Amino acid sequence: MTLTFVVCMALGIGFHTPLASADESQPSSGSAAMPDPTVTLTIDKLTPIVTQDSGLSAQVTIANHTDERLEDGVLALYTNLQHAFTSRTEVQQWADDDSRIPVPDGLESVSVPEIDANGTQTVTIDVGKDDDALQSIATWGPRPLAVEYSPTNGAPIVSRTFFTRSWDGLDTQRTPQLNMTVVMPLSSTQWQVNTNAQTQLIKGNGDHLPNPASVVNFSDSTQADLRAKAALGARYPQLQTIADPLVLRSVSDAHIEGLMQMGAFDMTAYTQLNDTDLYAGAGIDPTDWNAHASLHAWRTMVGDNSANRNTYAWQGNGVWTYDALSQARSQGYTTVIATHNFENLGDNGAHTSVYSVPTDNGEVQVLAAQPVLTKLASGSETSRAASAEKSVAGRVARFMAQSAFYQMEQPYMERNTLVCMGANTSAREVSEIMAALHNASWLNITDLSTLEHSEPLADGLNAVALLPESEDGSSVDTTAVTAALESLRQSRVDVQRFTDSILDVSGKVPTPSPSSSPSPDASTEAGNADSRGSAAKAWGEDLLQAHNTMALLAMDGNNTMRNAMTRGASDFASTLLNAVNITSSNSINVVSETATMPVTVSNSLPFPVDVKVSSITNSMEIVTSRMTDAVVPAHGEAQVVFKVRVSTAGSTIATEKLLDRDGRAFSSTKYTTITSALQISDKSGSLFIIIAFVLGALGLWRQFHRKKDPDE
Repeated sequence: MTLTFVVCMALGIGFHTPLASADESQPSSGSAAMPDPTVTLTIDKLTPIVTQDSGLSAQVTIANHTDERLEDGVLALYTNLQHAFTSRTEVQQWADDDSRIPVPDGLESVSVPEIDANGTQTVTIDVGKDDDALQSIATWGPRPLAVEYSPTNGAPIVSRTFFTRSWDGLDTQRTPQLNMTVVMPLSSTQWQVNTNAQTQLIKGNGDHLPNPASVVNFSDSTQADLRAKAALGARYPQLQTIADPLVLRSVSDAHIEGLMQMGAFDMTAYTQLNDTDLYAGAGIDPTDWNAHASLHAWRTMVGDNSANRNTYAWQGNGVWTYDALSQARSQGYTTVIATHNFENLGDNGAHTSVYSVPTDNGEVQVLAAQPVLTKLASGSETSRAASAEKSVAGRVARFMAQSAFYQMEQPYMERNTLVCMGANTSAREVSEIMAALHNASWLNITDLSTLEHSEPLADGLNAVALLPESEDGSSVDTTAVTAALESLRQSRVDVQRFTDSILDVSGKVPTPSPSSSPSPDASTEAGNADSRGSAAKAWGEDLLQAHNTMALLAMDGNNTMRNAMTRGASDFASTLLNAVNITSSNSINVVSETATMPVTVSNSLPFPVDVKVSSITNSMEIVTSRMTDAVVPAHGEAQVVFKVRVSTAGSTIATEKLLDRDGRAFSSTKYTTITSALQISDKSGSLFIIIAFVLGALGLWRQFHRKKDPDE
């Protein structure tokens, strides 16, 4: 046995004593066994921090992806009670299943019943607080934890994770805690187009139109998660929430420490594209996403014009270059949050990541997030190979182990590190991280104000030298963003054209009313007209605001949402223009030289429109009048009449179009077949022509054959 152990250790193979046969030691899969992709382990629950009174519990789901039944087996937990991680690389290698750390100490095992083909089995293992192995831990810190499933008829499957022994109950010297600020963005990439609100805004009752901001909303599940996240601020006062004011409109009772830019607008992409006209054409103005806009929106929500909250520029998909920081400062942001690709120190350790950067527009404070902890807190595994981190429980366990290692790495250095959640980190994951932090005795959770008042790691030219020099590291898809902005520009042109050249803001056309209503006198009608005109103009501004809301959200950096909002804006403009249309007869018969052709213009909008209707034929002998005006009341119709003139029998097609007041076509085109049956063109008419010809010929003959007078 001793010889076997030495050989295995020399080969770097993990070694432990399975609890199912405690009297017989044998090498296990450890790092030598490759996970079988047909059988997977998912850590659903795990005690990330072991205290004097906690014990250790794990819930694991075993999934059989094969077409054969797995016989009964054993699920066991193994660790190395004496191992202390010596480097960040070693921690990552263990998570990636690329480590030679042995795990000889068995904690507990349970039997696993048979698992049907393509079935699953969830198993719970509990290690009591009085367990000898746990009680034997004499030093605090992270420990490797191997979760091993061994079916009778298959190879062992291992998932590698961590647990961390806290200071609690240990007779060891305590070093200064690592300061940490945890920030949660209350923003979302799950906005969707609210087609019902769009329809109501375009075609609803003019007296009860929805707010233009309601043309976007959340699904019920997203709404519930956002509300749950908003409530976490009160439950965990140490959690620092920075909110998008647009999201705040959809949640209630949110406890926030600061505000970010409206719609989480990606100002790093804005700087990278460097085309203000392109954004302006799409309906996105810098005043829509500057610091004042966020503060004003929040003050309006709370009903207090003197209320105040700090504003922070949250990083998008681009990087915080010098130009991007200068742009943020020009928009009123004195502090920015760098969630990724900021520090070029080549160091993933924990330090105070506060920088004071001078720009052309003033000083900017950069709060840079710790990369590894932020990735985990944002709902992502540290690498594709870290299989245990694909679950919330696995990520929380790694987060706690990693933070403990950072504290032990430089135990006497004063540091305040920043950790940022992701926009789509679920309420459950945020809650589990914050609950675990309660038992993280090696951490001191601070607020944003404390972090902001920390001594900068670098300032002045030293800080400028640390900035990314180019867009390297940016994940902005400039081609896709440009295409989206071009599409938004076109849809906004259509909406603007409607408000400027189709909508009637004169107020002269009243909304249809019952015939029994008394007629107002001249002065009253003038006042009514002004009121109707003002209402129509305000509605036109709401239409533009609704479009611009979708455009702003399209530029938050999320590909899926960008596509959804761009399509939504295009559909919005199309629905608006198509709400005014024409109806004409499919065909008319003309039996005289002149006739009339009626065309009906319908308006399903809540306000009148003032348009032109054109008609043109493809014949020189059968023609119509070319243009006529039509003022159509709200939710009503107006009929216009075109004159028809014919000079021959035959048939032609008249094409009718709606034009705005500037003569540009919009909406659908209609076609009318005009058939002429004039008498001048029938057989009788032909007979008259033949007789006239004969009489003319006879006259010529007589002229040449008559007897002449002598004088002629």
